[in-house]
Amino acid sequence: MKEIELLIFIITRGRGDELIRISAEHNISFSLIMHGRGTVSSDVLEMLGLEGPEKDVVLLSVEKDRADAVMTQIAAKMKLDLPGGGVAFSIPFSAVAGQFMSYELFAGTLEHEKKNKGLKKLFNGSKGGN
Repeated sequence: MKEIELLIFIITRGRGDELIRISAEHNISFSLIMHGRGTVSSDVLEMLGLEGPEKDVVLLSVEKDRADAVMTQIAAKMKLDLPGGGVAFSIPFSAVAGQFMSYELFAGTLEHEKKNKGLKKLFNGSKGGN
């Protein structure tokens, strides 16, 4: 099983659906849009090229060996290089969900008991055994 990266895009509120449509061209196995409201000062927002505090935070999962290319292509189509375009970065999915979740969840191989235990671990931080 390949390693998975979580691509994170922070863009102007309302542009998340557009980003999800663009990501469909890249066989993304998981996508999620969350609405966010930042608390950063307007000076910092300007420095990052972002407008206003209301944002869409879009999460995409992709194999690590495709992550840079997919992020670069989506960022270009979303024009993230222009002022106010947004910010994109990636982290290993295992840093968020733990190694067994990152490999087994997206492969669809988690057994029901293991999935429930893993999701409990993922959401509330319990440290129960496997």
